[in-house]
Amino acid sequence: MLKTILKNMCLKRTKLARFSSQNTNNINNVSENSAFQTQCKPVDLSFETKKMYAAFPSICEEIVDEQLIYHQAYPELRERYFNLLEYTVNIDQPRNIGKGIFFVHSYRMLEKPSILTDDNLKKACVLGWCQRMVDVSVIIDDDVFDVSDWRYNKPTWHSLKCVGQNKAILDAAFVESSVWYLLIKQFKSHKYFPDILKQVLMSYAVTQTSQCLELTKYDVKDLDKYTYSVRGYGFAAPLLRTALYLANIEDKDAHEFSEKITNDMSHFIKCEVRFF
Repeated sequence: MLKTILKNMCLKRTKLARFSSQNTNNINNVSENSAFQTQCKPVDLSFETKKMYAAFPSICEEIVDEQLIYHQAYPELRERYFNLLEYTVNIDQPRNIGKGIFFVHSYRMLEKPSILTDDNLKKACVLGWCQRMVDVSVIIDDDVFDVSDWRYNKPTWHSLKCVGQNKAILDAAFVESSVWYLLIKQFKSHKYFPDILKQVLMSYAVTQTSQCLELTKYDVKDLDKYTYSVRGYGFAAPLLRTALYLANIEDKDAHEFSEKITNDMSHFIKCEVRFF
């Protein structure tokens, strides 16, 4: 089961991942004798994608209500933070929220069918959006540091005239704190809440540390040091282990296997992003 999930994790980075039931995939439309014939079957993520997008509006409401509990006299703030979440988190290109979608997919594969109720799937979507918001909080800051003007084929958040760099940095903190609000409110009664919290926090903390290392200039002779640093990129391991805990799977071997193999996968993914 874990091997299948990990294989699908790789497929979601290619055209073999279908985020919509209307997607057509031509990658296998080649001759059976062709050297380019792939043996991998497409993974259908249309169900998870639909569930994720359907859950977002109520999650937004919950976030803004919690964050502005002492600022209810300022409706302009409410509108502003809704715009922030819609602009930076809720990207209409499923591949860009693939981390959250894959999390829901992992949970569906790990959970007992009898437990896959609408309520539990909604909670999985909440965790999926938490994974997405962890990334967004880092991305907003990263775009400021890199003075980037474009992200997802549109202007970066800080480059908008109504935002600017100072507000963008504060907004990144707003997105990050939204993750902890959601986790506490939605999962505090879960048996493995401390473990779920730790995995999400690890994803954020390790990514932030990697960002710090990336701001350092290395000589060619220090390539090995840089290669080691990208191994810490918190993409795969916290994601899969969080899904295991959400499905109430504490099996030590399963967690150790996930940690070991996803560490190398995250190394490959990071190198792929940087060098190709």
